[in-house]
Amino acid sequence: MAQPRIWLDEVIDAIRSLGGKAHYDDIYQKILDRRIMNFDDNPNWRAAVRQNIEMYSSDSDAFSGKRDVFYSVEGKGKGIWGLRPEYLKSDDTEIPLEVLIKKERQIASSTASLSDEQLISKANQVQSFSPRKRNVRSTVYERNIFVSEHAKRRAHGRCQLCGKDAPFADKNGKPYLETHHIIWLSEGGHDTIDNTVALCPNCHRKMHILNRKEDIKKLCALINQAQKHGAE
Repeated sequence: MAQPRIWLDEVIDAIRSLGGKAHYDDIYQKILDRRIMNFDDNPNWRAAVRQNIEMYSSDSDAFSGKRDVFYSVEGKGKGIWGLRPEYLKSDDTEIPLEVLIKKERQIASSTASLSDEQLISKANQVQSFSPRKRNVRSTVYERNIFVSEHAKRRAHGRCQLCGKDAPFADKNGKPYLETHHIIWLSEGGHDTIDNTVALCPNCHRKMHILNRKEDIKKLCALINQAQKHGAE
């Protein structure tokens, strides 16, 4: 299984949470405690941690000559490494939300090959009556409420992908539809009326999971047709 993030970023965050410097053993334990990376299919993950530290430190003979992130606190051979000042941000210990989402998707994908017995065993190993909480860091786009309202009115209470009526009415009695950007904002899409449609919850989730080309093409054609009629 692939990793949800690159090892360099995980090592930086681990050392940062340890106060900016730590021995290899403490770094390993912190990374284990964070439970972000995939360890089951990567038994040599500790070697990956050491390799990344040495490749990104001018104090190491294995320095790659790229970013100089780490320094040897007590000299070579002591195994104690610290972050250089520009990487030591004590107020930035939150985990990026996209990393957790990627990890969950990778784990979910891997469960398809498990038997029922294996799945039950895995579930029993990690189940918890008090789920772990994490502080995460996320980027949120501020959407134009006028664009959103225009898209919903243009849909006239029907999902613009499946064509069915909204599944229910909201508290104000309006057909419940969700606005969706055909080209996602995270992919460089614009928050404009020609990139925004109104979808039922099922189709909205479908677009974010599958995002099929034929559905994108259908939505684009629908918007083009609506704009053409609006100009007439």
